[in-house]
Amino acid sequence: MYEKARKVVASQQIYSGLGLAVIAPSNSKFLENKFVLFDNTGAKVIDYWKGISVPGAEISISNNKTNGISKIETEYGTIIQKVFFYHLTPKLTEKILTY
Repeated sequence: MYEKARKVVASQQIYSGLGLAVIAPSNSKFLENKFVLFDNTGAKVIDYWKGISVPGAEISISNNKTNGISKIETEYGTIIQKVFFYHLTPKLTEKILTY
């Protein structure tokens, strides 16, 4: 999937982000939620793992990693990643706005 995305963004010279749910059945916490951003050359420039589970059933199955807020400077400005659910977390939103 990554290789196909790299080829598309490089051929179109665009920036593209992918939201991914990776299932790893051999792990007790088998769900990995990720966001990956490719730059206009096809290079992977952001590889973000979701760090906070949605309350409920997702907590017991999610393999979370807290790896902070990623950003990249482009000719169009700054691109950062932010997971929609996190907008409910005021401290994280404040951190993003002052990054």
